[in-house]
Amino acid sequence: MNLNFSLANSVEDFSRNSFESLGGTAAVTDCYGRLKQIEKDPRWRVAYLEGSASGELVCATPLFACQTSRWPNPDLFEGSNPIATDTLVVGSTAAHRTTLYVDPERTDPRAYAHQVFSFVRDTDRTTVAFPFQESAAASWLNFAFESRITWVETEPTAMYESLDAPNTKQVRKYLRRDSRLLDDMSIEYSVNDWQDVARRASTMIAGHARAKGGRDVPELAEWRFDQWAKCEGVRVVVFQSKSLAAEAVSVGLIHGSALTLSEVGLPDPSECGEGERLALYVAVVSQAPQEFARQNSLISIDVGRGAIDFKKRRGATVTRTWTGIVSLPGLTTLESNDQRTTQKKDEVRTR
Repeated sequence: MNLNFSLANSVEDFSRNSFESLGGTAAVTDCYGRLKQIEKDPRWRVAYLEGSASGELVCATPLFACQTSRWPNPDLFEGSNPIATDTLVVGSTAAHRTTLYVDPERTDPRAYAHQVFSFVRDTDRTTVAFPFQESAAASWLNFAFESRITWVETEPTAMYESLDAPNTKQVRKYLRRDSRLLDDMSIEYSVNDWQDVARRASTMIAGHARAKGGRDVPELAEWRFDQWAKCEGVRVVVFQSKSLAAEAVSVGLIHGSALTLSEVGLPDPSECGEGERLALYVAVVSQAPQEFARQNSLISIDVGRGAIDFKKRRGATVTRTWTGIVSLPGLTTLESNDQRTTQKKDEVRTR
């Protein structure tokens, strides 16, 4: 196979269709529109490892170099701690399952590894990181880099891959229990566009984050989702649930035929009883999103990390993920190959 590699400066160097066709079930955090936004973020320098075979795009892996001394997303490297200014991040800047945007059947893994090594060598980065890889991608990378990558298992992620009627007795039992709980607690729920409830939703999201030890404030939460609302190809909705005494929210990001639940805002435990708080949570992370998805012909709901047992009992598929780290000294013995490397446009700098 005649496989050629080059570097691209922007995701707009690819057509949206050809790029996203390589992503499979890529998360919204890595979609075409979101990458366009990240390219404008001064905290990151972005390039793409482009591979083509017989004139067709088979590889368009995003490569990120952090421009700040601290990681913009502190959750990106759970279980490992590479130095921000020394590390090239491959795949994604989000603490979420990641795609490489590679056709593994048509991209030679050893040639791919050699290109990543060459790019790192030409910068002053000394470490390469592959955050939140699913098992198939991790195995492909492990072969590509000749088992030089050190892997740390990260918190698993969950997804409702089928929104048809649940096919197991255990799942049906939990869903019936949820419906009774919502009835007993007089819970009502609704769906609104982000701009219609942004201020209230931001206040709840930030308050919930602070209650868990975070540093969020309403203005920052509102800014985050305002950016998503401006993202090409993404719609932002808010699921709201209310009881007589309290309320809860979750934010959903719709991209293509998939819904991703992003962040949640729950009431303080002092505002309502434990059962009532659970009912509010069930409404915004399970009942309302699934009902909305079915009504809008969506085919999956990515419910992310955390509360895995809760999600699994309600029919979600759980996927294990790993983050891989390899240092430049560990790459120096990678064998060169005959693949022809070309520079697509101007030199891509990472600093």
